Amino acid sequence: MMYTLNQQFLEPKAEIRIGEKIYPIDDRTSTVKKVMRLTRQQGKDTEQQMEEVLRLVLGETAYEEIEQMDLPFGAYLQLFEMAVDAITGGKEQGGRFPKPAASV
Repeated sequence: MMYTLNQQFLEPKAEIRIGEKIYPIDDRTSTVKKVMRLTRQQGKDTEQQMEEVLRLVLGETAYEEIEQMDLPFGAYLQLFEMAVDAITGGKEQGGRFPKPAASV
């Protein structure tokens, strides 16, 4: 029996829209592994972990642009949850990061 990983799984598709701007998500395995290691680290506060995860997933330029928006904290939290959901393919639903109900 042969199993095939088709093209739809090989091309990144996750994006997050904030207003009219669309930000691509880096969902490569290497990035997800970095995020996983980061969230397991002891001694870092939640705020610092969230910031570092968003920098990895969005990229430095997009992160800085979003940081300049000075989003309300609820929107920032939802952005973080959407980013984690995007890189895990929604596999965290019901776990540590529930799937957000509304879009930012």
